[in-house]
Amino acid sequence: MSTEPGYSHSIPEAGHDDFEGLELQGKVAVFLYGGPSHIPGALRAHHSSTEERIKALRKAGAVGVVMLQNPKSEEMPWARVASSRFEPAMTFADPSLVEDQGLKVSAVFNSRHAEKLFAGARHSFKDVLAMADANRPLPRFELPSRLEARAEWKQAPVASSNVVGVLPGSDATLAKEYVVLTAHLDHIGVGVPVKGDAIYNGAMDNATGVAAVLEVARTLQALKPKRSVLFLLVTGEEKGLLGARYFAAKPTVPLSSIVANFNMDMFLPLFPLNHLLALGQEESSLVAPLQQVATAHGVTLVPDPAPNRMLFIRSDQYAFIRKGVPALSFKFSHAPGSPEERLMKAWHTRHYHAPSDDLRQPMDREAAAKFVRLLSDLTLAVANTPERPRWNDTSFFRRFASPLVEEARQREP
Repeated sequence: MSTEPGYSHSIPEAGHDDFEGLELQGKVAVFLYGGPSHIPGALRAHHSSTEERIKALRKAGAVGVVMLQNPKSEEMPWARVASSRFEPAMTFADPSLVEDQGLKVSAVFNSRHAEKLFAGARHSFKDVLAMADANRPLPRFELPSRLEARAEWKQAPVASSNVVGVLPGSDATLAKEYVVLTAHLDHIGVGVPVKGDAIYNGAMDNATGVAAVLEVARTLQALKPKRSVLFLLVTGEEKGLLGARYFAAKPTVPLSSIVANFNMDMFLPLFPLNHLLALGQEESSLVAPLQQVATAHGVTLVPDPAPNRMLFIRSDQYAFIRKGVPALSFKFSHAPGSPEERLMKAWHTRHYHAPSDDLRQPMDREAAAKFVRLLSDLTLAVANTPERPRWNDTSFFRRFASPLVEEARQREP
């Protein structure tokens, strides 16, 4: 037996609980990806993370989960989503680092056939989508459908490394603290062939991010920032932020010495850089130097135009955020309804996690260089400011910083 618990969220901070009054013991939860629009995007994204969602489902007694995507917010064709499921999954060999286990089955269902799951139920999938599109509360109800699953798997050890470099700070005191720049160095590798091409190159996702980190490192060498800057190229992002999570759990420097994280993941230099989305800008004091630097470069900061994509939790900055480190992650953005918006949507449909994400696609190299200059200036500004960045008093993520702040105090002479 299955149950439809809306968005499958339990968010006590917002007084929202999709599981309240539902009997989920031994059942499979079928939910719509996304979240209630009245809940702030960052908070909604945090509770949409795999770790938080599985924690809530286990507490409610569910044994499995089936996720449905709203067709209006799909990023790539179903055929590409389905082909990705043939790729090997990865997790940590160290069980103490594994946070997302506990369910017997976890699946993504083709939303174009989702009505099969709702046959004989009080509501159709069409009804649920209409309520979601109208920002109305989603109903919670039993589904008569049953799910049977059988799985076989083979396990094999795999070793993959993070790459870390440090530019020591020039100030005797501030050099003990670090601004961390991250980008993931992995992509898909060899996958299901598309038009005879099985090599998934990852030029935008994420060779551009790696190149940006390396170029900032080269630039800052001559500028001698007061704080140390740690350049971290992480592995396993596509498999669940594995490299970033490992570093955050077992850092090469004291965790309390890390004052900020800037993450570059598929920032998409497809057109001139006039608008920039900095995920997390509403959450911490990092917005002040960011605004100053953006203005100096003639760039307008914009809010997240699609919070239901949950980008705030979908890349490596989230591993640092959960440890209390203020963080930003960057994307080129655009004005609503602009040609740039259409270009970006077309890119996701055609090239995202596809072999065609290669060097033959159009790229605005001057825009990419402008972004690197902006990022270099931002890193230098934060590295040279005596005060540590801090979470805003109203930020949900401030609670994660308490152990970090206490550890920093204990390290003070």
